[in-house]
Amino acid sequence: MEKKAAVIICGTASLLGLVAVILGFVGEATKSQSFGGYDGASCVYRSTPAVGCGLAGALFLLVAQVLLSSATACCGCCRPETRKIPQQTKRVFAIAMAVVSWILMFIAVWLFFSGAMWNTARHRKPAEAPSKANSGEGECYVLQGGIFATASALSFVVVAFGIGSYFLLGAASGPPEMPTVQLGGIAMGQPREPYFQPQGGYPTGANW
Repeated sequence: MEKKAAVIICGTASLLGLVAVILGFVGEATKSQSFGGYDGASCVYRSTPAVGCGLAGALFLLVAQVLLSSATACCGCCRPETRKIPQQTKRVFAIAMAVVSWILMFIAVWLFFSGAMWNTARHRKPAEAPSKANSGEGECYVLQGGIFATASALSFVVVAFGIGSYFLLGAASGPPEMPTVQLGGIAMGQPREPYFQPQGGYPTGANW
């Protein structure tokens, strides 16, 4: 049952992470369609599929991270005392990997949301260029390439670190051990029939 649960947890987290990675690359490919041009007063941006890709990618990555963290019982802090604790070295590595995965997860989610917000339909005030300060014209901001691709790469690392932490801290802990009770001073063996010592002397008139 323990191995089956580990397969289900890791398989589900891997699938969620893979979906987040794919959505990130799709958002990277479609984000270039956002900028619509300059209408003389403001910069025009169109909504693209990168909005949905960014929001969905952040959601899938967050669910995968929470699933793995819950499976490892919050880095071992919520684990019952009856469960076997891994070796100290494994525990340190597992906690370090879990902490790094959470930090990278927040960065990836921020990149997903930033890319999604920059691909929504809106009008933005242009940045005033120094050479065009007197003409009233400006420059429009365009989302630089690589934001979604970076989020996809971080999503892969987050899931990999989360699974590694799960195996080091969660799956390696094994099933709970039953306490053993030693009975001192009790001899174990086959029970003996009771023996009764006859009382009194020999009967009168007995010839031996």
